[in-house]
Amino acid sequence: MNATAHFWRTKELSVRASNCLAKANITDEQDLIEKFTTLDSLLAVRNCGRKTAEEIWAYIITSKTRVPNCDWESEITSSNSSDDHFAETQSVFIPLLHLKVSVHTWETLKKTPVNRIPWSVRTQNVITQQGLRKLAEIAAQSPREWLNFRNFGNTSLTEIQERMTEIIGLLGVNHDVLDQGDDHCVETQSAEAQPVFIPLLDIEVSAPTWKAVQNRSVHQFNWSVRTKNILHRQGFKTIAEIAALSPKEWLRFRNFGRKSLTEIRETVNQIIANPDVIDPRDELSDEVSQIQTLYELGHTVFQRLQTRQQEIVKRYYGYEETPKNLQQIGEALGITRERVRQIKRSVNEKINHGADNHLITTTVFRLLGKSISDIIAKAGGYCSVENLMEMIRQQLGWGDSEQWIINWFDEAFGKAWICLGADDYKIIDGVCHLKSGELVQSFLSGLATRLQRYGYRPLTLEECKYLSKKTNATAIDSERLLDVIETYPALKVYQYGETYIGIEAWTWFNPKKPTSATGRAALVEWYLRMTHEPATAKAIADGIWRDLGNFKLMPFDVADTCEKQPHRFQIDDNDAYGLYLWEEVSKYLQALAEFLSDEPLPIERIAEVLVPQEPGEIMLLVAALNFYPELFVEPTPFEWALKSQAGEIEAEAVCNCGRSSTDVDYANLTFEDLMPKL
Repeated sequence: MNATAHFWRTKELSVRASNCLAKANITDEQDLIEKFTTLDSLLAVRNCGRKTAEEIWAYIITSKTRVPNCDWESEITSSNSSDDHFAETQSVFIPLLHLKVSVHTWETLKKTPVNRIPWSVRTQNVITQQGLRKLAEIAAQSPREWLNFRNFGNTSLTEIQERMTEIIGLLGVNHDVLDQGDDHCVETQSAEAQPVFIPLLDIEVSAPTWKAVQNRSVHQFNWSVRTKNILHRQGFKTIAEIAALSPKEWLRFRNFGRKSLTEIRETVNQIIANPDVIDPRDELSDEVSQIQTLYELGHTVFQRLQTRQQEIVKRYYGYEETPKNLQQIGEALGITRERVRQIKRSVNEKINHGADNHLITTTVFRLLGKSISDIIAKAGGYCSVENLMEMIRQQLGWGDSEQWIINWFDEAFGKAWICLGADDYKIIDGVCHLKSGELVQSFLSGLATRLQRYGYRPLTLEECKYLSKKTNATAIDSERLLDVIETYPALKVYQYGETYIGIEAWTWFNPKKPTSATGRAALVEWYLRMTHEPATAKAIADGIWRDLGNFKLMPFDVADTCEKQPHRFQIDDNDAYGLYLWEEVSKYLQALAEFLSDEPLPIERIAEVLVPQEPGEIMLLVAALNFYPELFVEPTPFEWALKSQAGEIEAEAVCNCGRSSTDVDYANLTFEDLMPKL
């Protein structure tokens, strides 16, 4: 029974719920769904109270969307539910609202598409991104799960809770209300007639106007260099995604100021004022269709340049001749080296942001899109841009005749130009992802992003496995997860006593030469980050040998390393060494304690509120949470709480990550459990 209970605890169930299922001999999710079809059937299980039954029932509802051969649309019935009256008395627990509804109401929610209900722009975007299609799928997510979604906050949560409460209330009076005409719609106006609020402009527009502009691509408009870089870095594809953010949220982006904000507001306002305007770049469609190779594309763009610009591009990038440097070109043309550089830069800005941009992006995607999709799919759904370029070269037989345009586009668009104009895949941290690929791709990119921005220490494999289940609503076994992590360019796997996953760029997590000064400093910082407190040179040396095994430092080595790098390490009055990073973290102590006084929150939410305009100080915020273990606790990866309030969460969630040894069901311990491991 211990093995069965452990299985259910890995599924994010509490100790009591896991033990209850183990005693009932429920061994897997399929067995659970087949044996318990109503909440009342769970209440009939011995020692299963209402709170435990509701927890298991919420898990059953969620499991129906991911268990193979389980029909999400099947009827929820019991052995005695042959008549409608009995079915009416059955109840289904709704995690979103923390209440129970009748089976008839639940069945209606399962059949009703989410697009029957008008949502705000941001809420609709999140619903679409998460792939939620029925109202029941919305109701099956708890408030905490909703708040974990990107770009989803308390305002949107309040919206869906109020909307779902209203829908359920109406269904309690008339089960057919969602199937009737506009006169009986949930809203007094139909979804088509509802105005849409635009946070960016702080205005409402008519639904037809919004529908006409919401899918317009951001690539159709000539943005300034800085604005275009922001749009690319944040992954914005459509005007709807731009308009869904308020001015305050836009100003939180790094290198984005009021001038850029004015630019995007004016552009969006012009689009809304005239949504039927014809894109002038459509005139290029005939020219685009005639280009069949990369060489022809380069020649076409080259011919659109002025004479002097052509001479500089031809000589610098080696178009039909040997490449030359700026000095040689200047001497040949009778101008200075600096003037050559200025002209070359203006040419690159023109093809990157001018009218030629549409010609290039459209043609590149048309010529390479299919090949790129095939290559990424064969690679498992993602690969680095460097590997992608090399495989494209081999597949299409690119040679010296294409090298000049490759060099040109590398400088004008960056190394990721090969994916220009693509909506099928996207670039994240130098990795090209196929959007239609496996869910694990988005998990790995999200994990790398979270570790890079909010990571303070590496994660264990069990913690990554927990996050993958939470993010993808599907289980990935440890071996498969480790395989995909090891092939992901931005992540790195190390065996420091146990398996840890971190960022490739973390020098302190990658001591390739432990005998060098750099390697010793990396080991010392690794130990201090993992222990979260200052330690003497001897304690650090002993801890490194104890935890890492294959690295051994003498106390003198530790002290010498720390004292030679005062910008990285510091020593206190007790001769204990600590990280310089810890020096300023106390200024966040009171704010963190107050902010976490109500409930645990994900680190993204904490950082958004406490350091909205100082992204560089997010590391100090993360360090403060780790540096005060007597006040704060991390119940699950990237989620923090006050330690005094973390008991319930630790009992139900921490054990899923394999990080807590205090949550033990002593009533079920065997003799082997009590024996020490020799």
